Amino acid sequence: MNAEPRVQSGDIVTLEHIFFSYRTNSGGTRSVLRDVNLSLKPHHRIGLYGPNGSGKTTLLRCITGLNRPSGGRVLFHGREMKGEKDFHDLRVAVGFVLQNADDQLFFPTVLEDVAFGPLNLGMSPDEARERAIGTLKSLGMSGFEDRLTHRLSGGEKKMVTLAGVLAMNPEALLLDEPTAGVDVELRHRIWDFMQELHAHGHTIILTTHYLEEAQSLCDRIALLNGGKLAALDTTKALLSRFSGKRLRFTLRSGSLPTIEDFIFERIGQTNDYAVSYRNDTDILTVLQALQSTTRIDDIHTGESSLEEVFLRLTNSDKRP
Repeated sequence: MNAEPRVQSGDIVTLEHIFFSYRTNSGGTRSVLRDVNLSLKPHHRIGLYGPNGSGKTTLLRCITGLNRPSGGRVLFHGREMKGEKDFHDLRVAVGFVLQNADDQLFFPTVLEDVAFGPLNLGMSPDEARERAIGTLKSLGMSGFEDRLTHRLSGGEKKMVTLAGVLAMNPEALLLDEPTAGVDVELRHRIWDFMQELHAHGHTIILTTHYLEEAQSLCDRIALLNGGKLAALDTTKALLSRFSGKRLRFTLRSGSLPTIEDFIFERIGQTNDYAVSYRNDTDILTVLQALQSTTRIDDIHTGESSLEEVFLRLTNSDKRP
C-alpha cells in the first residue's frame, strides 16, 4: 500500500436536497434522484444499495460533477461546488472508479495509464512511474506494467482503473459496482483489498446490488429506492429500527387472506412470504386465517434480515 490517504477534518462531501432529472426522447422529464441528503465523513465506508435504476450511479456522478443536480447543493469540506473548477478540485481529492472500466482507460499500456494521474498532480515522470509501480504491486499486479490495456480481461481492467485512482492518493473513493461482471475469485480478491483500504484509513462509498457485499465491506448502509434515500445507518441500527419478529412461509396454493393490522410481504420473485408479529397470539391469528384460504408449508419464525428490512421499506413506499 502506498502513502496514507489525505484526510482533512469535517465532512468530506455533503449532499443537501439533491434532485436530478433529465429530458426523455418524448419530451417529458424523468426524475432519477429526489431530495437526497448524505454526508461522507472521514474513514466511513458507506454501502449504497438498491436495485438497478434506483439512482446509485447517478448519485456518484452528481457528487463528482459529471452530472449536475437539477436542485440542491454539493459541498466539499463545506464549500459549495458551483462550477467546473470547483468540481475539478473535488475530483482530484475524491477518486471515482467507474462501473465500465473501458470508459476509464486511455493509454496503450498499464503503466502509462496508472501513471497518468500522478503526472497530472505535478509529479516528475520518474516519481509518477515509481508511484504507479508501487500501486500495481499493492494490488498484486506486478508484471502488468507493459501489458496492453485493450487486451486485458474485464476483471483485470477493473483492477487497473482502481490502481489509476489509488495512485493519486485520494482522500475518498467512490466505487461504482466494483465487483459487477467479475468471477468469484476476483470478487473475493477485491473484497480483501477493500478491507485493506479501510485498515489504512480510506473513506469509501460503494454502490452494489449485492446486499451481502454492502454488509461485509461497509460500516453503514444507505438504502436507495426510486431515487429516494429510504434509510442510512449502521447495519445494527437498521435492524433495530425496522426489523422485528417475522413469520415466513411458502404459499403452495390459494390466495392470501386480508387480516387487519397484518401485511403479507412477498420475498423477491418467489412464492415465499413474510409477515411481522408481536407475540404468540399474533402467530395464531395469522395461521388460522391462512389455514382457511391457503395451503402453506416451510413455516418458520425468526428475526428480520437486512434484505427484508429493505423490502419492507420498498413496499411501504408503494402503499397508498
